[in-house]
Amino acid sequence: MTDKSNDTRWFADRTQRFYVCSALLSGEVLSHRTTIRHVDCWRLAAIIEVLANQYDWPIEREYRGKDKIRYYWLKPGTRLCDLNFPPSAKSLKEDAK
Repeated sequence: MTDKSNDTRWFADRTQRFYVCSALLSGEVLSHRTTIRHVDCWRLAAIIEVLANQYDWPIEREYRGKDKIRYYWLKPGTRLCDLNFPPSAKSLKEDAK
């Protein structure tokens, strides 16, 4: 198996992670279409999984439409000030207070 830890093609860059966190905090509902259009992000599902599993973000998920596109948003009523932030989005924590 190849070690991919230093290969940036396998990971979303900081701008993408920051955008996803910022969009979720502002109440946006995200899909791959949204993130591809705004920040050329093809790794939305991976970013969502990291936020949900490593940082305990309460993210809702739902397939919609005939094409079964998956959408993501923060669970309503989430206390933004209680969220844990990844290093690339730490600057958003102040705004969440």
